[in-house]
Amino acid sequence: MKIRHLIYSCLFCLAVSVVSSAQSTRLLRHPTISRDAIAFEYAGDLWTVSRSGGQARRVTSTQGAEIDPYFSPDGSQIAYTSTVAGNTDVFVVPTSGGDPKRLTYHPSTDRVRGWTPDGRRVIFASVRDSVPQQAYLQSAYRCRARSALLTRLMAVAWPTTN
Repeated sequence: MKIRHLIYSCLFCLAVSVVSSAQSTRLLRHPTISRDAIAFEYAGDLWTVSRSGGQARRVTSTQGAEIDPYFSPDGSQIAYTSTVAGNTDVFVVPTSGGDPKRLTYHPSTDRVRGWTPDGRRVIFASVRDSVPQQAYLQSAYRCRARSALLTRLMAVAWPTTN
């Protein structure tokens, strides 16, 4: 009787492992599209794949979570939001991979929202000018993709998502 129970248990475990490995990858989030590629967030890292399909390639691999990827207008860079050492800031990385460049260092949450049409500046939202009771009031900023020089664009009331 014990051998029969052991055999059934082994068969059940085998069936469960086959079914779980046959399921496709889930939770590919925040896709963005350039002329040649698609970038997305998966498992806290950024990945790219050709628009014609193929093997996805990991662009970032850090301890923090990378979200909200946005291609530059020419498709050469990806701006994204990342949480490093407990702080959420704006980063830029070449589409081909490489060392990311941190653009913001403020203790409040900074979230990427896109690029300027010329591709020279990253647009991001921040609550850095709001008092804690008005965390829903965010300001839009832009910063150069190669430096941390900021320009405030406007104050906007939109829901915050952290």
